[in-house]
Parts: sequence; C-alpha cells; structure tokens
Amino acid sequence: MDKRTLTRKVLPGIVFLFALGIELITFPPWDTLSYDGALYIDIARNLAVNPTSFTYQGAYMMYRPPLYPYTLSLFYHFVHEPLSQLRVARLVSAVFFALTAVLVYLLTLELFERFVKGILASAFFIFNALAFTMGTRELVHSEFTFFYTLAIYLLYTGRKSGNPTRIYLAFVSAGLAILTRYTGLSIIAVFIAYLWLTEYWNWVKKREYLIGFALLLLTLSSLALPGPPSLRGGAEAV
Repeated sequence: MDKRTLTRKVLPGIVFLFALGIELITFPPWDTLSYDGALYIDIARNLAVNPTSFTYQGAYMMYRPPLYPYTLSLFYHFVHEPLSQLRVARLVSAVFFALTAVLVYLLTLELFERFVKGILASAFFIFNALAFTMGTRELVHSEFTFFYTLAIYLLYTGRKSGNPTRIYLAFVSAGLAILTRYTGLSIIAVFIAYLWLTEYWNWVKKREYLIGFALLLLTLSSLALPGPPSLRGGAEAV
C-alpha cells in the first residue's frame, strides 16, 4: 500500500470508525433528554408530517435555525416510536461528529503534510470535552461543527488547488452552518479575514469569490420564507 492511499483513504476511514465507535459505546442514558432536544425532535415530527409546519406545541419557531429539525425529519418519515426517534437524533449527531473528526484530520494533513499531526489533531477534537459530549446529544452542535469545518476545509483546499467548485461549495457549506446555528454567521468574518490575509483586497476582483458570496446569500434565502399565516402571531423568540 502506497503512502497516499494510506493517508488519504485508509486513515480517514479509521478515524471515522474510531470516532463513531467511541460515541456509540458512551451513549447517554435515555432519560437525559434536554429541553432543546425535545423541542427539536417535536419540530422534526411536525415537519415529517408537513414540511411547512415548523412548529412546537402550536407555535411557529421562526427564531430557531431550521436545518437540524429538517435533517431529523428525513428519518422521522420512517421512524415513529418516540424512543427510537431520540435514538435516531443522537445517532445523527454521532455521525456528524465522526465526519468532523475526519475533516480535522484532512485539513491538518493539507496544512502540514504530515499524517501524524493529522491523527493528533483529530484525537484532540474527538476527546475535546464539549465536542465529545455534544456528539451524542439530540442538539444542533455536531451538525453545525461539521458544516463550519467543511466550509473552512473546502475554502482552503479550493484556493490552494485553484478549484472554483470547491470554493463555491465552501460558501454553500457556510450557509448551511448558519442555517444550523446562527452563531455560524462568524464564518463570514473568518472567510474575509482569511482572504484578506492571503490575497489582500485582490480577492474582491475574482469571480469565484463573488459567486461564492452570492451562493451564500442564496443558501440563506430560505430564512426569508414566511411561516404559516395562522401561526405568525404565535412566534416565540428564543
């Protein structure tokens, strides 16, 4: 087996399986459902019945980021038992956690070109207390971290290799991160800071970045969609 196959294909698979496995064997007790977790699961149940019913106990949740409940609702079309739905929500978080561990490995490999540093970086992420805990919770954190990290990875590798498609996908992923958790808006500042440090203001003249920001705005345009008219008056700020 050549080194490239080992570092680019085999080791990422091992990192994924290790991260996923360690989360599966440390699943929290089933009676530790959080309030936010119950809220997201209930919204996802409603979305599985009606994709426009972004509601919790009859109130339209216009201030909740939409992507995570919609992700869960894809599975809730087929899973209806409440305890199984909780299990699915936690499995979704575990998978996103494991995928992020792989991204950390790949990004570090791109930065330093040494797989040992990639393994150490992914291990640091896996055993980070907050990331590890959220990796089995029915909350937005793991999905958010995945899309945030993916956006940074795609922007860096896209610019490094001169691949416009990766740059476009980086901005789409950034939009998905924001739709998962609104603190993801910080990624806009991260992108601009990175581009300014690497290209000063020359990046504003390049078409791929202008298209990228347009794709970001297009991805975020779903936030402008109005809620069901009968529920707008009952919206809650959270």
